[in-house]
Amino acid sequence: PRTQGSQQPVADYVLHRPRKEEQPLLDEAIAKSIDIIPMLCDGKFDAATMRLHTAKG
Repeated sequence: PRTQGSQQPVADYVLHRPRKEEQPLLDEAIAKSIDIIPMLCDGKFDAATMRLHTAKG
């Protein structure tokens, strides 16, 4: 928060480009999120949550 005395602007602290090693994880999370949109539209919230949070094995 701004009240902690940081001189760094909030946008620069929060909104920065991901490191190269983080990008594949972000891409995977985005792909998984896109994949469950049809389930959400069909009202299958429990199934969508399970798919989103279950690791592929």
